[in-house]
Amino acid sequence: MARGSNTFINLFGEAYEPERTDTKVKGRSASKIEARNTLLLHRYYYYGKFTPNRYEIILQSLEAEFFLEQRTIQDIISASILELRAIKDESPTVKDLRKLYPWMLW
Repeated sequence: MARGSNTFINLFGEAYEPERTDTKVKGRSASKIEARNTLLLHRYYYYGKFTPNRYEIILQSLEAEFFLEQRTIQDIISASILELRAIKDESPTVKDLRKLYPWMLW
């Protein structure tokens, strides 16, 4: 049984038990980290372009949204400066950002 499945069964009844595969790599998913960082960069662009917030306020907002320390956010932005410039060159509108990430409030 998978970890946490007892809790699921207690809450929702019978659980679906998927086939086990031992090829799964433990640790963080690189693709999910990349997707998170891309969203973070779009959010950073949004706050910088469409709000009157100062840099410190933007970092506080991102910290609250992504549950990351401000230093980690700064590191992600610094490491992804080319991607951030590409986003800036594309100049997405709020409407474009809503299409990319419809679950976010823009």
